[in-house]
Amino acid sequence: MKKFLVGLGIVLVVAGFIARAEETTTITNRGQVIVIKLLDDVAADVKDLTVFQDHSIYATKPGEAGKIVRYYDFTTQGGAAGVTYLLPKVAIPANAVIRDGYIKVLTAVTPFTETTSNSLGIASAADVYAITTNGLLTTGIKATVPVGTAATAVDLSAEGYLYQTRTGAAITAGKYMVVLDYELAP
Repeated sequence: MKKFLVGLGIVLVVAGFIARAEETTTITNRGQVIVIKLLDDVAADVKDLTVFQDHSIYATKPGEAGKIVRYYDFTTQGGAAGVTYLLPKVAIPANAVIRDGYIKVLTAVTPFTETTSNSLGIASAADVYAITTNGLLTTGIKATVPVGTAATAVDLSAEGYLYQTRTGAAITAGKYMVVLDYELAP
């Protein structure tokens, strides 16, 4: 993998001297998602190379347990209001019953005003983290909606992706990780 990244870095720098890059590039390689923001100008340096490795453990048979690990990072994903998928954007399997989880806020998600809110969801907009106006404003561990009971579990009838729904002001900073435990139902 090291040789691949070094080779990719050289290609990106060379490409920067030939043409101007305008978009973010995503490369998926055996469960590893590499998100690259390329060059702004012909003579500019590489701005950002962020590797979102999938640390999830996927269940493959009914009754098996799995763990989903997803990330949000303002510096890579931006902060516009609306829907943002957490990375790596890999499907959570159909028939997964999410029973427990937590959010680890590494950098406070700001700004927050009375008209700003965040929620996290898979099957619905707030089934993982309820709509709140200040819940991700401080660093540390935060509780998810699923807390180990049948009443709070999230049952996925189809594949799903973990996403953040943001209303109000755009995010200007923030980084967090979501970890969800699930079992695969028949």
